[in-house]
Amino acid sequence: MADTTLLLVDDEPSVLNLASIFLQKAGFKVLTAPNGLEAITIFQEIPSSIEILVTDVRMPGMDGLQLARSLRDSKPQLKVVFMSGYPASEDLQVEIDLGSAKFLPKPFTPQSIQMEVTSVISG
Repeated sequence: MADTTLLLVDDEPSVLNLASIFLQKAGFKVLTAPNGLEAITIFQEIPSSIEILVTDVRMPGMDGLQLARSLRDSKPQLKVVFMSGYPASEDLQVEIDLGSAKFLPKPFTPQSIQMEVTSVISG
């Protein structure tokens, strides 16, 4: 997992910080962004290094589903974990049902976020 780089995106600073700590302690290299636009900028700088997108679903401006679709335009094999305190929308459920994404309900524990990210790696 130490070789696995993920991009973590959440507009809530405390969630972004805690999730980053949990994932770093689990052995992941974590890049963070507070919104979709900054996430795209980071991704464009090093697209080949980022294997997983872990993103909040509801964010101002660009939501997590839009972000995932945008990044997958240039990297279709990108693995995605969506996080939300709300139930999955129909569009999001389609992504999950197709097996192209996982869903992590908030609030999450260190174990649950690690488990979802690890399970998306193993397919």
